[in-house]
Amino acid sequence: MRERLVSALVKGEGNCPGCPNDCIKIFDNGVDARAGGLHQEAFAAFGLGLGITDTATLLDLNARCHLWGVDPVSLAFTVSFACEAAARGMLDARRLGAEPPAFGDTPALVAFLETVALGREPVRLLSEGVRRAADALGEEFGPLAMHVKGLEMVSFEPRASAGQALAYAVSPVGPRYEIVEHDIDFDPVGGWRHGLDQMRTLGTLEYEPMELLDDRRVVRTGLLVDMWSGMDALCLSLFAGPPVRELDLPGIARLVAAVTGWRTSDSELFVWGRRRWQLMRVYNLREGLRAADDALPRRFHEEPVDAGRHQGVLLDEDGFAAALRLYYRITGWDDDGVPTPETLRTLDLTWAEAHLPRR
Repeated sequence: MRERLVSALVKGEGNCPGCPNDCIKIFDNGVDARAGGLHQEAFAAFGLGLGITDTATLLDLNARCHLWGVDPVSLAFTVSFACEAAARGMLDARRLGAEPPAFGDTPALVAFLETVALGREPVRLLSEGVRRAADALGEEFGPLAMHVKGLEMVSFEPRASAGQALAYAVSPVGPRYEIVEHDIDFDPVGGWRHGLDQMRTLGTLEYEPMELLDDRRVVRTGLLVDMWSGMDALCLSLFAGPPVRELDLPGIARLVAAVTGWRTSDSELFVWGRRRWQLMRVYNLREGLRAADDALPRRFHEEPVDAGRHQGVLLDEDGFAAALRLYYRITGWDDDGVPTPETLRTLDLTWAEAHLPRR
């Protein structure tokens, strides 16, 4: 497949507007030459998630998602929900209105994906995403709905990436792969030497297995969340910055000073990130989300990884609950996940307290 991808790389590389990075790879496709920008998640979601293995079909599906205006990851995970329910004998044409496709049945999957993406009957209920679809179908479908806070899961495995798992759960927008640096970067098997060098200023002095969820990992995840949140607040590409890329923390401070004239520091970057994170938490609480929503699908606690290097690994439920409690404390939230008055005061956000639920 790699050779076929390379041969389809006809337009080179691209970037988001205003960014010097070249993260976006432009591939040929049979749909629209303008829609060839591909992100790795789309291939994983359609390929690994649905069993579509034909390269040309995958590239065409990616292009179609651009034209449909839908997220390929959410679309793939929603359709995989229907595929699994059908494979388990829980969902059929009588219940859904159309025959759910089987994993790996590429022609049926492509047609079904288009129907869902465009919100067509009779499977319109799937077009609202996996959580609403599960709610509409019945309580027994809930365990198959892979989402956090209503956003479909991503293809990066949380059971073997403990810091990511924690970040997925507490993220204000659900499971996005760019919420926090991936734990593999500090793993003794897959870690980057220069990544660990940059992490030393944040208190990480040695590699740690990516599946280990101890207090140090919780603290490190909190720091990394604040760092990446700060870069988001500055509109800096996360894929240029620390801890495993060329731009380091002093470099970010110099960039901000050069562009704005504000003589800032590493410390202030973290404060900006923390303010942004707290404000998003306040917004979610105002809109009705609660601590109970800081949770992963139960399958990650009950079903171990079934193959590969991390075979047998799962997220211990009690250990994960303890990690959440510690994260709340170091982030300045109470036991209900609500930012404390002291936290808001420290960040000059006292005005936001009026938007919090009554204690």
